[in-house]
Amino acid sequence: MMDRCMKRMPTLRNPSLEFSQTVYLTEKDLLESTFSNCWHAAFLQRHPTLSERISQADNRKKARQWTDELCLQYAALIKKLKTEEYLKPEQLLELGNSPNSKQTFSPFNCACLEQKIISSARLRRSGNRIGIGIDSQPKVQMFSFEGDHRKRPPQFLRGSNRVEGRNETTRRAEEDRRQREELRKKIARTVKLQSLARRFLVRHQQKALFLGEMEQLKSELSSTQDLSRLLHFLRAANIYFFREGSSGGPESRAIFFLCHNMIRLKDACLVECAKDWKSALTMAKFIGGSLELAAAVSLIDCSPSESNSVLRLAEIIIGNETLPKQTNLAVCVFLIKRHFFRSCLTILKSRSNGLTLTSSSTPVGALQLSLLSLLVAPLNILLEGQALDSAKLAMSFFCNQVLSTSREKIVNAFVIRSLAEQSKVKVPVVAFSTILAALISDVEKPFSADIWLCWSLMVLLNQWIRIFIGTRNPAVLRILSFALAGLFSTPTVVVEKVEPVSMQMQIEEEDEDEDMEAVLTVTSAAVAPKTEETETLQEAKKEIEAVLENPAFISMMVESLDVKLPTSVDDAAGICTALIINPYQDGMIMPTLFYKFAFNTAFLRSLWQRVNHFGILPSTSLNAGTTFDFASNKPWIQLYAVFCKLLICIIATVYDDEFSSDDRANTGTGFEFSLDEVVLIAASARDVASGMVFLAYTPTPHQTDPEYARLMSHLFISVVQLIKELHDRDARRAFCPDGFWASPRLIALADRTKRTVGQRDFIYDIFEKLNPFKPLKNFPTAGATFDELRFSLVVDQMPCLLPFQQRLLFVYLTLKAEKNAMRSEFDFLRPDSHAHVKVRRDYIYEDSFTDLDRNVVQDMRKPIKVTFQNLAGLDEAGVDGGGLFREFMGQTLRAGFDANRGIFRTNADSALYPNPEATILFPHNYREHFFFLGRMLGKAIYENLLTELHFADFFLKKLLAKNNLGNVDIHYLKSLDPTLFKNLLSLKQFSGDFVDLALDFSVAVDEMGVTRQVDLKPNGRNILVNKENVIEYIFLMADFKLNKQIKHHTAYFREGLSDVVPIQLLQIFNFRELQTLISGAEEPIDVRDWRRNTVYGSPYDEEHPTIQLFWKIVQSFSEESKRKLLKFVTSVSRPPLLGFKDLPHKFTINPVTGQDRLPTASTCMSLLKLPNVGDETKLRQKLLYAIESDSGFELS
Repeated sequence: MMDRCMKRMPTLRNPSLEFSQTVYLTEKDLLESTFSNCWHAAFLQRHPTLSERISQADNRKKARQWTDELCLQYAALIKKLKTEEYLKPEQLLELGNSPNSKQTFSPFNCACLEQKIISSARLRRSGNRIGIGIDSQPKVQMFSFEGDHRKRPPQFLRGSNRVEGRNETTRRAEEDRRQREELRKKIARTVKLQSLARRFLVRHQQKALFLGEMEQLKSELSSTQDLSRLLHFLRAANIYFFREGSSGGPESRAIFFLCHNMIRLKDACLVECAKDWKSALTMAKFIGGSLELAAAVSLIDCSPSESNSVLRLAEIIIGNETLPKQTNLAVCVFLIKRHFFRSCLTILKSRSNGLTLTSSSTPVGALQLSLLSLLVAPLNILLEGQALDSAKLAMSFFCNQVLSTSREKIVNAFVIRSLAEQSKVKVPVVAFSTILAALISDVEKPFSADIWLCWSLMVLLNQWIRIFIGTRNPAVLRILSFALAGLFSTPTVVVEKVEPVSMQMQIEEEDEDEDMEAVLTVTSAAVAPKTEETETLQEAKKEIEAVLENPAFISMMVESLDVKLPTSVDDAAGICTALIINPYQDGMIMPTLFYKFAFNTAFLRSLWQRVNHFGILPSTSLNAGTTFDFASNKPWIQLYAVFCKLLICIIATVYDDEFSSDDRANTGTGFEFSLDEVVLIAASARDVASGMVFLAYTPTPHQTDPEYARLMSHLFISVVQLIKELHDRDARRAFCPDGFWASPRLIALADRTKRTVGQRDFIYDIFEKLNPFKPLKNFPTAGATFDELRFSLVVDQMPCLLPFQQRLLFVYLTLKAEKNAMRSEFDFLRPDSHAHVKVRRDYIYEDSFTDLDRNVVQDMRKPIKVTFQNLAGLDEAGVDGGGLFREFMGQTLRAGFDANRGIFRTNADSALYPNPEATILFPHNYREHFFFLGRMLGKAIYENLLTELHFADFFLKKLLAKNNLGNVDIHYLKSLDPTLFKNLLSLKQFSGDFVDLALDFSVAVDEMGVTRQVDLKPNGRNILVNKENVIEYIFLMADFKLNKQIKHHTAYFREGLSDVVPIQLLQIFNFRELQTLISGAEEPIDVRDWRRNTVYGSPYDEEHPTIQLFWKIVQSFSEESKRKLLKFVTSVSRPPLLGFKDLPHKFTINPVTGQDRLPTASTCMSLLKLPNVGDETKLRQKLLYAIESDSGFELS
């Protein structure tokens, strides 16, 4: 054992040390290096019995480890004694027994050592205190071991010691273990560094000797025919030259010298490599290292002639037909692992200096072509071989070191384009695509995609179309899916790249006749300065987009799709995902390839089957609130998000009549899902969206993964868009059951969320800035809970999943909170705390338009005090306690929206929409009229007043749009002009000759008897409609009628509406629900609810005979008479949406004296003054006379 330890001495502080002599260690030796091998050997030599004891130990520890532990224990004790000042630093060297000492004890018997040192120190201190100098220094012989391994309890002569508690003992033991572990690691690191340094020094020493020997034998080696001598130097070069990466000097000259001589003996070299595969691998290692050296030298300064020998040797060895196939494959694999592609590419770049490299012209020099052929030679050999793993290895290195470096000009303009053209240098295209697809399919990919790898693959695939066309090769789908993924993994640093974050309509007016323009102010988070790098990125992006729009490329991708192959469906979904999430996508129009997949009915059906194949969605459940786990399944998230997005595209092209048709095969829409299947899809989207709400704003481990956050955001956007599309379609066609969209989980969430209700700032200011699937770095608002954030998410993105009554209550409470906040700011004793209006009943619109102008009343949310004037010009009797205001609002709105006034007109269903001719009727102030009417409607909503206005569906939809443009699609044309809608649909199915129709891309507009021809597109009056462009004509005609013709009118009306009520607050309703909010539900008045929420003045009560007669008469009234009675008392003809309990004042019936009096009312208090009449006929006549008289407030 001692001999073995002596052989392993890496360091020796004192080489002349004799192991037989007594050795003393200082604390520094113990703490920094423990026992080095020399001390270890000396210790075992001094104590041979310890070796026997170690060999017989039960735990079988090594001798070195045993002694190290003893040393650490000893060092810890010395450190403790030093800390407690029982031992001084200068005493460490004297710590041991002198040769003449009779008493010896083991230094590893810690209890004995501690007692000896402490006793000596105390004795010395006591002597010093009484004036006696005592020099008692314990000397401990270092290497003496008596076998006493048990720890004896220390004895303290001064009395009992402090008892150490259990926790303190555990803590101290843990700290000791930690210190020992740190010391052990420090020693291990030191040994490794020492070993590395020795290897480096020895290698450099041997390299110098080797270079000297080569220099001496240079002339002899230049003429020798002995290959074995050259191979000897070759192996030595592999050992000494290629480890530290030499970059010139004598090493490079020696390498090039050996290459030159190996070329001279190339025949013998090939024979030797063919016979012995080890020699072939030696040669491959030498060539790989030589190429790396040549590449490094070429970057500094080197004439081509010096490294030509390396390239020539590589050409001779790689792919030589005299070598066995397996040897060739092994050589190629070895070279590729030595970064063969990178080295060749570096040499090619240095040899191409001065050449003009553009995308249209490539260098044609013989040297460059030879280098390119050499570059792809190993790749071709491995692709055509039978070893799949080797081919994957070659492909991974080629993608990493060549295709991903296409930002380099030489790669961009020469290498990639030469490979794409397949003229000067060829690669096996089919094998290339197959191996690359197989490599991409691996779970652990050796490389990742970026924009440059995407560009390279797109250029190659685009040029290889002639090879793939006519063949169904699913590999191209896998490659394209992987390549496009690099687009959204690359940082968005494109020049002038903008991402719409907030949009604001700014309306500018320069003169009366100039058209209003919508200016979208768009902000972006990442606009890079214009540099050479960003311009190169921009060019690459444009070329990628051009390839995606290439019809031949699109045809190749569509032909490669095999809907019966699940992997092919997944790849197509991956392509669609990349096209949707692509951060470089400018504008809202998707590439043509996306729409090709969207309108592939078989693909859409297969995609829905793949979504269901995962078993995550319930197959037949329509019950709201179904829960399922999908958060951890990334493939399903991607498939379902793409399915939703594609379904949105195809549904948008299906008209309502075709959507409800049972025979869709003959409609030619490409949408073949039945209504039952659509309901199932809607149910799945509803439940997925509900589940995602509870995954939002949760700091789960998934949210640390950027890809997860990106996929979840993509899924959320797609599902929400599908829900909105289907819910909007359901509002028009009603194909879902009643209560289908309400989610019980979200209803419960809304019930739990009390703080959010009435806090508009929290909803509209905070939520807009949050991404619900990224970790929250800073909590958005003090005291807000995750449930409140989620409720805001529901209200903003998918309010239709909450019942209408709950949303209505939310709006009412929010507006009520805002009113209370405003009232607290106003001093009602000040004259400007109210808006005062004095109007004549016959000119109520004109007077209110003047008194409530935006320059007069800047804030319409203030209370309005109304005074009516009768025909005589006198103020009508009565104080405005609310009733006059409600009467004023009703009559003003009725007068302003009267079709005879010309600001609005009606359609075939008597529904209102802006009159396009209003600009002619009111040429100077039509903007002010629309703004005023918008403010008045907003005031009615703000004050919770129901009106009798009925608007067209398309106009309500425009008001609820996310931006001020408010464009709607052709589906709403039916609510504007049913005849035009029917005629346009017939054009879609027209099979005759369009010449007979004599249609062009223009429309005749009648403006006050004057016909004007308007082009639907530039020079449209000269473009005839035919079979190819009829779809475009249909959509342009619908867009003109629905959007362009009333663009300005709608924008100003919407501006006035939002001046009182935020549009965001109204956007939680669909167009039908907004109509209900404006005019109330189209339902009969519930007399029972009316009676249940009525109070009576004494002596009237529920059982009074007059009250019994009153309700009997009301129950027998027609619906029109009931509404007149309600308006007579409350000034509003519709009951509140939340029932009669929501009236501003309870409906009250008070008695009046005199049976001859007519019933009167105080509308401000919802009070009916009913005479005590016991005759039913007489009471009925009085009621009918009162409500039919339509008198002003003079009656009461």
